Amino acid sequence: MISDSSTRFRYALRRGFTLTELLVVIGLIGLITAIAVPVSSNFGKSNTMVAAGRQLQDDLALAKARAINTRSTVYMVFSGTNAGDSGIGNLVPSGLRNTFTNMATAQYQAYALYSERAIGDQPGIIRPHYLSDWKFLPDGVFVDEIKFQDVANRLNVNDLARRPFAFRTFPIPTGDGPPVRLPYVSFNSQGQLNSESVSVGGPYEDASIPLARGVVDHAIDSGGNILSSPQQVPAGNSVNNRYRIHVEWLTGRGRLDKPELDKP
Repeated sequence: MISDSSTRFRYALRRGFTLTELLVVIGLIGLITAIAVPVSSNFGKSNTMVAAGRQLQDDLALAKARAINTRSTVYMVFSGTNAGDSGIGNLVPSGLRNTFTNMATAQYQAYALYSERAIGDQPGIIRPHYLSDWKFLPDGVFVDEIKFQDVANRLNVNDLARRPFAFRTFPIPTGDGPPVRLPYVSFNSQGQLNSESVSVGGPYEDASIPLARGVVDHAIDSGGNILSSPQQVPAGNSVNNRYRIHVEWLTGRGRLDKPELDKP
C-alpha cells in the first residue's frame, strides 16, 4: 500500500515548481555566490603571497647551500631601479638584450643568484658568474619598494623590514654584462648571512624581506629609461599583512612570517 506522503511527492514531481519557488531558489543561489566569491578571491590572493614567500625561502636556502659547497660568498641579487637605465641597456651585447629587458622591466620582482668563485678556483681569483637564471615572483607580488633605496645611512634604520638592502656593483644580465649597482643579500662560506654593521645591533644582524601585494607599472621616459612605479593594493599591505622572509644571520635560515588575518 502506497503511503499518502509518497503519493504527494509523486504529484509534486508531476506538477513541477511554481514561479515563486524558482525565484526563491535563484535568490538563494545568488546570495551564496555573493558570499563565496570574495572569500575565494581573498583565499587566492593569500595563496599567491604564501607561494611567493616559499619561492624566496627555497632560493635563499639554495644560495646558502651553494655558498657552503663552493666555499665562497653567494649573493641573491635583486633587479633594482638602476637596471632600467637606457645607458646600461646600450652596453648589453645584442645576444643578451631579451634577457636584459626581462629583468630590467621586472624591477622589485626579479632576482638571481650570483658568485665570483667556483669550486677549484685559486684564492684571489675573481670569476663573475650567475648560478641561476633571473627568476620572477608571482604576478601581483613584489618586494616592498622601501628595500630598494640606495642610501648611505641605511644602517640607522633599526626596523629590519624597513631597512634598505645593501648595494654593490654586479654585471647584468650575465657575468659578461656591464656593471650596475644593485641591491642584494649574501651568504658566506659557512652559510651564514653576511652582516655589514658593527654599530647597529652588534656585528651580527638578521635580515628581512617584506613582500607586498599589488602592481608595478613600467613606463619609459624620453631618454629611454625604464621607470617603475609600485603600488600596493590595498595600500600599506606589506606592513599590515607582514608577509616577510626573516633570515637569521647565524644559521642563514629563512622563515616566512605570515599575517594572523589577511586583509581584503
